[in-house]
Amino acid sequence: MLQYGAEPNIEIFDLDLYLRAGGNPNTGNLLFNALEHTIDVKTIEMLLSAGADPEAVNKDGKSALEIAKEDPICYSRVYKIKYIEQAIKQKREKQISNTREKVQKGSDN
Repeated sequence: MLQYGAEPNIEIFDLDLYLRAGGNPNTGNLLFNALEHTIDVKTIEMLLSAGADPEAVNKDGKSALEIAKEDPICYSRVYKIKYIEQAIKQKREKQISNTREKVQKGSDN
């Protein structure tokens, strides 16, 4: 389960179970560990679907998208980039929608 961000000496957990139980996908470095240490793109998709921030940066100041672009395995790199770009787009669309709702509510008063 190291691919999910678990530390070697910490109890192993199931990422799917953790997220379904309401676990925070932004805890620790789950997304960055998955991007850097696994070619399993389903793990990345699962984290992003659960709300992991696609625009977060790691301790070195690199974004998730930058990390994905560094993946040496083409198949994995392509899908990691695809999922992150989709998540960024969805996040921005939600922000725009929320802003429009606030503006609309303000003009109704």
